[in-house]
Amino acid sequence: MLALLSAGGRAAVAAAALAIGAALVLVTATTTASPVPAPASSSSPWSVRRFVLASPQFSVSGLSAGASLAQQVAVTHSSQISAWGSFGGYVWNCKSEAKLNPIWCGPTNRYSEKSMDAIAQRATDFAVANQIDNLDNLRRQRMYLFIGQRDPLSPPSLDRNAMYLYTQKWNVPLSNIRNHTLDNCGHSMPTLVDGNPCETRAKSPYVSACN
Repeated sequence: MLALLSAGGRAAVAAAALAIGAALVLVTATTTASPVPAPASSSSPWSVRRFVLASPQFSVSGLSAGASLAQQVAVTHSSQISAWGSFGGYVWNCKSEAKLNPIWCGPTNRYSEKSMDAIAQRATDFAVANQIDNLDNLRRQRMYLFIGQRDPLSPPSLDRNAMYLYTQKWNVPLSNIRNHTLDNCGHSMPTLVDGNPCETRAKSPYVSACN
């Protein structure tokens, strides 16, 4: 697991969760930041340093559980996220409801507009209650969705659900989303030359050469 953390304002709460992700998570900030040291009394190896940022220029991406977290952060703290990438991840709030909705938020995930409608309504309720940022912020974000057709853990329906949710319910322009699928790729982040053979279904370090 790799976690690179930088956070400020409301995003500091979400960034703390990155330390427990089960896959690679990357958060970057493309603006000038002034770090505030973590408290001296902190003994945790995963201490998160808070940054004061001049403008909302975060990007976040991840694989598997890290991808689900990337979407969670991008929606919850949408005012501070400019772009994100999801490699085999679930949509916002989906995994937190997996026990109640195993068909569309569990390992047997299926395409379901009705389920995405319910998630969209839940997000609207949270936004009205000021528990998450205004959903209109999503329309300016740049989004990247990736699924490998040989992935045994993340079925293609994940991206179908995401495309419906973002474009039909939250009105994100299609020009802001890239939906990418590789037929011969497994559960991994694809590269040009580094990592496992592209057809590897799921094996550490979950990076595959798919030139």
